[in-house]
Amino acid sequence: MIRADDRHVSRDLSMPSDIIPGEYEGGYKIWECSIDLSRYIASLGSESIIDKRIIELGSGQGLPGVTAMALGAAEVHFQDYDAEVIETLTIPVVRENMKSLASERCKTRFFSGDWGTLDTDVLEGLGLSGSYDIVLTSETIYN
Repeated sequence: MIRADDRHVSRDLSMPSDIIPGEYEGGYKIWECSIDLSRYIASLGSESIIDKRIIELGSGQGLPGVTAMALGAAEVHFQDYDAEVIETLTIPVVRENMKSLASERCKTRFFSGDWGTLDTDVLEGLGLSGSYDIVLTSETIYN
């Protein structure tokens, strides 16, 4: 059901790190907690997710958000600090899973930058209200 782009996971081992100490821990890695959170979301079943509006903060490859898509979320927005992570990992992973899950009815949006850029003025400027039913995040502020 959920597939990560393994080419980019292995690439992480040979390329310079995208970690910025004290600010950004890196989006090229699939962190253990995103797998755990995905399993937890799946264990809740679709009743908890269906037709919900969800944002995943610090999404990296977006596994928890993709799990929510698979369970029938109406909208899933993905945010990561690093624009390159969003462009080269998150978007391709989400699009591939949308095809395989036939969940094209789920609306997706992608944001990059500091969380401060997601204030209500910016969201409203994009035609989005500033509220979500569920906020997902995993290992984003553990350090």
